[in-house]
Amino acid sequence: MIAKTEQFYAIYPSLIPLIPLISGAYMMPGTITNPVLLFIADLFPMAHAMDAMMSVIFYHAELSDVIMALLTMLLIGIIAMGLGINLIERRNQ
Repeated sequence: MIAKTEQFYAIYPSLIPLIPLISGAYMMPGTITNPVLLFIADLFPMAHAMDAMMSVIFYHAELSDVIMALLTMLLIGIIAMGLGINLIERRNQ
């Protein structure tokens, strides 16, 4: 567990560049076929944002076509915010 901010600042720059790589922002669609990596990518909102953007750009999708990707991103954000608030409250007690 990370106890000090210095430890966080040492780990954070190493892990953050991996998120767009796994989510498919740096690669062509369909490049990642490993089911484990695809599951991990689904945990990040960037993968759903890339799916929505590619649908709009390539297939001229409308809002009704990408609403599930947008709702999934919203749900991930709500869960992450809830976890963050919970962890900060625990830390202050």
